[in-house]
Amino acid sequence: MNNILIVEDDSALLESFSEIFLLKGLQFKPVTEIEAALKLIKEHTFNTLISDYHFRDTTSQHLIRTFTEVFPESLVILLSGDSIDEDTYKNFHHNPELIHFMQK
Repeated sequence: MNNILIVEDDSALLESFSEIFLLKGLQFKPVTEIEAALKLIKEHTFNTLISDYHFRDTTSQHLIRTFTEVFPESLVILLSGDSIDEDTYKNFHHNPELIHFMQK
């Protein structure tokens, strides 16, 4: 079963994801802060991460690296309102085929 961690500081977008995933019957944990996501990684098993890239004064780069160290075969979907060079974000995951970028 899919267990998805969603990390997004835009509460409206996070709510939209939550509504869609509830309708589809997917298992997920939505959080708005990186620190909360890092705690969940220690407590639960996930096979997918959907994360915004920019958070107030930081990025989700550390979160993605931590997530993929714990769950190395996990899928990562990186979201951003800005364009991010593929060579940059592919380096966040040890398996570059498992990380994908979506522009908001």
